[in-house]
This record gives sequence, C-alpha cells and structure tokens, in this order.
Amino acid sequence: MFSKILLSIFLFLILITLSRPLAAADNISLEKKTYESVEERRVYLALQLERESLTKERSLLEEKKLELKRLETEVDKKLKQLTQTRNEIKNLLTEKDEKEAERIKELSKIYEKMDSESVAKILMNLEQKLAVAILKRMKVKSASAALNKMDRKKAASLTAAFSKLDP
Repeated sequence: MFSKILLSIFLFLILITLSRPLAAADNISLEKKTYESVEERRVYLALQLERESLTKERSLLEEKKLELKRLETEVDKKLKQLTQTRNEIKNLLTEKDEKEAERIKELSKIYEKMDSESVAKILMNLEQKLAVAILKRMKVKSASAALNKMDRKKAASLTAAFSKLDP
C-alpha cells in the first residue's frame, strides 16, 4: 500500500515536470538514478521516452507552423499578383472595347457617305454582330436604304438582331 502511494506521488511529480518545457538541467542520466523497484524503473523509462517523443513532436509542430506561415505569405503574395494581373486585363479589355466602338463609329460614318448598294454588299459579307453595330451607328435614312438594297433574308436577319437590346 505504501509503495503504491509512493509510486503515485512519484508519477505525479514526473507529470508536473513533463508539463513544463524541457530544460538542459532536467535531463537526468539513467546511470546516476537509483530505483526502488523494477516497476519504478520501467515507469520512469516509459515517461522519459514519452517526454522525448513529446519534445520531438513539439519541435516538429514549430517547424510546421513556420512553414505554414511562409506558405501563407507566399500565397498572399501570389493572390495579390493575380488580382493585379486581373485588374490589368480588365483595363486592357475596357480599352479594347472603347477602341472597337470608336472604329465602328468611324466605319458607320464612312458607310453613310457611300451609296446604299455598296453598303448593302459590304454588310451582307460581314459578321452579323459587326453589321448590326455599324447599322446602329448609321443615320436612319442611310441604314434603311442599305437594308432595302440587301437580300430579303439577310435584311430580316439583321433587322431581328438590330431589334435586340444588346449593347
């Protein structure tokens, strides 16, 4: 009974010691330590092995934390670069759209000055989206004259596309 109490106290003291950080002075060599029983030695060795294992795990966790922080910083940096690149692409697309709109406006002015039969031939050979964009920017009189000179099916197709609310 007395040995069980003594063992319990001993285990309690070892657990308290394990709960604080490992210091160099805490490393007691097994040769200098004397044991009361084989059981005490076995428990002490098991606790010492567990302590070493916990110390290694703690060290590995700290290394992993540092690695995670490094990776997090790297990901944040890449995300910032991607956001910046996305904004640059968005600005370039806006600039491209503005230039296209300006060119379509210029083309519509040119087509307004041409005879309606020539304009009809040109518009019939263009992509429907471009032809509609040009027709939208032409004066009504010039656009109607060009549509009048076109093939009926093509004129109907352009008129249907023209009536949609696409910008």
